[in-house]
Amino acid sequence: MRSPILSLTLTLIMISCSSPPEVRETPLDWAPPEAAEVVMQGPAKFGGCAAGDLDGFPGDEIIAVCGDGSVWAARFDDGGWQSGVIDKLPGEAIGVATLPGLKGQTGFVTVGKLRGDEDSPGEGVAYLFTRPTNEEGSWLEGWEREVLLQDSALVHAVAADKQAIYLAGYAKGVHRFSPAKGGLKHQVLGHLPGRAKGLALGFGGLVVACASGDLVSLVPAGDPLGPWKTRVLWRFSDALARLDANESQVAVSCNDGGLYCYSEGFRGDILFFRSPDRLRGALFLEQHDLGIPAPWFLATASYDGRVSILPRIGANKAAVHVQADDDRLHHLCSARIERGEGTFTPTLVTCGYSGKVMALPFMNQDR
Repeated sequence: MRSPILSLTLTLIMISCSSPPEVRETPLDWAPPEAAEVVMQGPAKFGGCAAGDLDGFPGDEIIAVCGDGSVWAARFDDGGWQSGVIDKLPGEAIGVATLPGLKGQTGFVTVGKLRGDEDSPGEGVAYLFTRPTNEEGSWLEGWEREVLLQDSALVHAVAADKQAIYLAGYAKGVHRFSPAKGGLKHQVLGHLPGRAKGLALGFGGLVVACASGDLVSLVPAGDPLGPWKTRVLWRFSDALARLDANESQVAVSCNDGGLYCYSEGFRGDILFFRSPDRLRGALFLEQHDLGIPAPWFLATASYDGRVSILPRIGANKAAVHVQADDDRLHHLCSARIERGEGTFTPTLVTCGYSGKVMALPFMNQDR
């Protein structure tokens, strides 16, 4: 059943201008962030954040989910961040992903608990948020929310591309929702050896990080409607968390404070970076269309409140560490923010236990 969300409390996701501003895609010389700025302040821990174009205008907006069930949105406008609550869920949401043009839709997916907090017993849920339209196809005010998946335990991991939405969680199943006549087709891709903590697209299919320490690959098999081929790539000695993947490598953060890189050529794990506390982020910077110079390779976020930007091995650059918060960080994503300067600013976005979402914009050295 679809339930309308009546209105936004700000002009955030509203079409209020006659035409989008012009933004140049001029290559610039970007340096790593030097400081963090507050995007939004909530009443409880922010478990996850994501970025994407949600209003049809240049640049990304930010969606974040809070421990009290509130769903927040923000955009950079008029020289600063504007944010507000766009919905309140009955249970805690722990993760979110935007839809990059899936079936022509603008929206996002949240994952978490149907009721209560993430540590309470009970069912998990994933909600799909989309923009309602009129008969002419124009956007209407607010959002529509529907249950995408109701599972026997916490749904913790979500990813999406232009073909499908992927979900996994503590019930250990991996789910795919793809456009079909009359809605979305649900397909169970496989089952995991441990509870899913993170999920990424790449490496020929999907890669899942499990609390059991298992790094699991799922790739399409012969039957397009059947399960995918599931394989444990590597078994770590501690619980895994967030991860990212490209076609040949996987970067995964771990409870032991390590950021590891896995590749088939090495057939093992390479410790790329170690934090004194648990890590909760892994981003291959070059694959997110940020326009960041090649020496800067990976980014991660830690329970010690720091975001680390790491160069390639042998790049003759020192890692950059920014104290983004004074409490534990829980997630990290990237965004292209239009800050009124005529170009997109590559930005890292993090959130966590302090109840803040923080932006770390890269510095334009061409000024």
